[in-house]
Amino acid sequence: AVGWAGTVLRTSDRGASWETTSLGDDLYLTDVAFGNERDGVAIGWSYAGAFNGLVMRTTDGGVSWIEARRLEGQMFSDVAFLSATVAVVTGNDGHILRSTDAGATWNSVRIWGDDYTLTAVTALPGGDAVLVGEHALMLRSTDEGVTWSPVPVPDWRDLEDVHFLDASSGMVVTRG
Repeated sequence: AVGWAGTVLRTSDRGASWETTSLGDDLYLTDVAFGNERDGVAIGWSYAGAFNGLVMRTTDGGVSWIEARRLEGQMFSDVAFLSATVAVVTGNDGHILRSTDAGATWNSVRIWGDDYTLTAVTALPGGDAVLVGEHALMLRSTDEGVTWSPVPVPDWRDLEDVHFLDASSGMVVTRG
């Protein structure tokens, strides 16, 4: 679990108790994901006169964290591992970040227009992924996030989150 003031909560007893770590009072962490039991990323943003998207990385199961990427003008909202080593981060202004080395390095990719905030991404089996965003935007990748194609949706509202129950059945929640 992650949140305000760079808070990371970690458990090693199936959630019966939690240890708290702060990665910095000026950080707002919005999501955390792991590719395996050791390699993970926490994402969010900091604010020091301007928003800066932030990716933190762990290689020891969340015991310690280092900054892996900072991107000026961004606010990162969601992260998913599409495989043990490939991860995707969603952000504002139609940007995603993509890593192929478990979060050590990141490439910035603009996949949609400036006025679209990408709010959520979820992984499907085999490296497929679906991401959603404002203005009823839904995109699907079948190649571990290298390319993304629009998916028509029967609703015009902002799409907030996406989750799949299995390889075929999923749902999206909207705002408004």
